[in-house]
Amino acid sequence: MEVDLDDLMPIVYLTNNLGFVTIGKGDIIITDKGIEFLKSNIRKRKELIRESLIKVEPFVTAKELREFDIETLYFALLRKGVKDYTSPEGMQLLEIIINEWGVYSGLITRKGGKYVVKDYQGF
Repeated sequence: MEVDLDDLMPIVYLTNNLGFVTIGKGDIIITDKGIEFLKSNIRKRKELIRESLIKVEPFVTAKELREFDIETLYFALLRKGVKDYTSPEGMQLLEIIINEWGVYSGLITRKGGKYVVKDYQGF
């Protein structure tokens, strides 16, 4: 596959956390949700990502804040004990994640210098 294990494993863990695959006994098994994702158009894929993101950090905290800037989200995560972003480039990584996943999926929009979590039914 010409992919280093260091590059592949974060993808595997992410897809597991989002519910698209399960991992067990050395196997990666695609879930019904993962199959639905693969068979769907871009609009449905974004919906499936959005539904999954709302259940994982940093998006759980973003939803609780409703409106935030990256620094506010960063400190809210620290207060909750989430230490995934404490490296020197942690705040930059957090901003990339919010943009590339939250904004892309339509869960979050930009409003001036702030991010706003959209109101979706069931969230």
